[in-house]
Amino acid sequence: MKQWVIAVTVLFSCFAVAQDDHASSSVAREWLEIVDAENYFQSYQLTDNAFKDVLTAPQWEDALNNIRLPFGRVVWRSEIKRKEMNSIPGWPRGEYITIEFNTKFEMSNAIIETVTLSRNSGEWRPIGYFIKL
Repeated sequence: MKQWVIAVTVLFSCFAVAQDDHASSSVAREWLEIVDAENYFQSYQLTDNAFKDVLTAPQWEDALNNIRLPFGRVVWRSEIKRKEMNSIPGWPRGEYITIEFNTKFEMSNAIIETVTLSRNSGEWRPIGYFIKL
């Protein structure tokens, strides 16, 4: 009986982790699709308050117009790596995930996009977006 309880607990834990991985990946992808559609103000509204403490909506829009827009539309995007963390330098302790995507834009070779999510507000929300050429 104990073995059965342990097996069910382990199985449930694996299922919960898989569900969480799926949820954070979905949040990152959906948010990137909003950025892809150039709905920058909407993407800003969906970020965590900690992100909003660092950048204003006009600063966010300027950054995307200057850095991201010249690449053109997304041709394809594939998740390649994820890392869970309890802390990020300069941020409070909490739950964080960085998800890296290999992304091909129409005006560039494939590049690495990184979305950092925080669950400190109760649900996964973006707190960072980086492009590595």
